[in-house]
Amino acid sequence: MKSFFQGRSKKPADKGGGKGKRRPGARDRDTGPTTDDLIVLGRFAEAEERLRKRLKTAPQDHHARLKLAGVLERLEQRDEAIVEYIGAADQMMRDGFLDRAHAALTRGQRIAPLEESIKQRLLLLEEKRKLDQVRRQAVAALSSASRSGSGAVATAAIELEQIWDRLSSSPVVRELPGEQIVRVLSNMKLRRFGVGETLVRAESSDERAFLIAFGEIEALAPAPTGGRDTSLRTFTIGDLLGESSLLERQPWAVSLRPTGNGSVLVLDREGLERCLVGNPDPRALVSGLRRLGNDAELREMCGKLRSRAGSTMQ
Repeated sequence: MKSFFQGRSKKPADKGGGKGKRRPGARDRDTGPTTDDLIVLGRFAEAEERLRKRLKTAPQDHHARLKLAGVLERLEQRDEAIVEYIGAADQMMRDGFLDRAHAALTRGQRIAPLEESIKQRLLLLEEKRKLDQVRRQAVAALSSASRSGSGAVATAAIELEQIWDRLSSSPVVRELPGEQIVRVLSNMKLRRFGVGETLVRAESSDERAFLIAFGEIEALAPAPTGGRDTSLRTFTIGDLLGESSLLERQPWAVSLRPTGNGSVLVLDREGLERCLVGNPDPRALVSGLRRLGNDAELREMCGKLRSRAGSTMQ
């Protein structure tokens, strides 16, 4: 009786002279050394030539550009090496690789410690790194704001990033210190609005401030004689409204009415108190909100409107 093993068919022999399928990642002997091999072997001129060819077809390849800078440094072509280190760092910063950009600039500065363009880029990079840290903290704060808003619904991470991107160039974000921005955003509530709504009415004692996250809001002054409200100005993303009502408990001078769909971040009295508790510089926050808001301008416009109406009636 044949055993089980005797009954199994044999695997056909490889008739290709021993040449079967290459394992993944194996290198064909005819391809020659890689660029990294050339660098290890000290064949820097050949490595330079190959890297320049690569950058002609893929100029955005910052890895190749960084390698080229290192090769040029080894060839003692220092001026060209500095140019490539700076070019690689600029590409890395645009792509968001801030730590790698810092490493590239540091290598360039080692060659030329007094190079002014490298110093300027290092300062800019440090600002970008701080802003990136604020961005991460701010997006986390916006996530909290979206969950605590009126009729809150889950807000996708990409939408929170978009809200921050829109707000990042606003005066509030540009001028307040990063820690204060995160404090404020952490204690705000995200509210969505639609056309036809009224966020707040003139002469109300609503102690809230609004930071527009998306859309436009029209400020309307009440008619002195009870007629139709007067449009004073339309505000958009990043504008802060209601700071005097929140900070000084003054009645609203205007009504706020959206011109379409959008959203606002709302800071109420309770949220303001949380911002101030444990704040190392609460006066800076309060004065910053007062300086960056738009209430003073709106109150002045309302006063002029009333004066004109009074002189007309006389």
